[in-house]
Amino acid sequence: MYEFIIIIIIIIIIIIAARHQSLNDVVSRAFASAGITAMKKPSGLVRDDSKRPDGLTVVPWQSGKPLTWDVTLVPTLADSCVSQTSRKSAKYADLLQSHLFQPIIAETSDSVDSSTATSFTDLGRKISLVSGEVREASFLFQRISVFVKRFNSVHDSFAPSNGFED
Repeated sequence: MYEFIIIIIIIIIIIIAARHQSLNDVVSRAFASAGITAMKKPSGLVRDDSKRPDGLTVVPWQSGKPLTWDVTLVPTLADSCVSQTSRKSAKYADLLQSHLFQPIIAETSDSVDSSTATSFTDLGRKISLVSGEVREASFLFQRISVFVKRFNSVHDSFAPSNGFED
């Protein structure tokens, strides 16, 4: 019995790690669609706790500074969700002298926080300039929504049953 529980826990950990990495891939590909070179997990930007941001634009994003970002998925309407943006920004405070920082906060209800929404809208505009398609910001939000729903369905398949039949 314990082996089964351990296997389920390992599978859930792998799903969570895959979800984080996949969302970071969506963000990185969006920068590429805008013609902006970006690196995932840049090696030169290490915090005191040896962690790195999830991504970095190689060229300046705004005010002559490159943009760094860190991806987080949080449970819907969790109390901790409200403070995630400020908490993430505080963790990367040392970078703010030379880089811009954008926490990418997505909720499991497939919504994003206001700072992330503003950033994605700006990125969508930049993609539109390259593609000529004015709906690129909407497409970006749709990709994030589909991504979250896909991983929610995988997560829900491992969630404990509520005892009701569907």
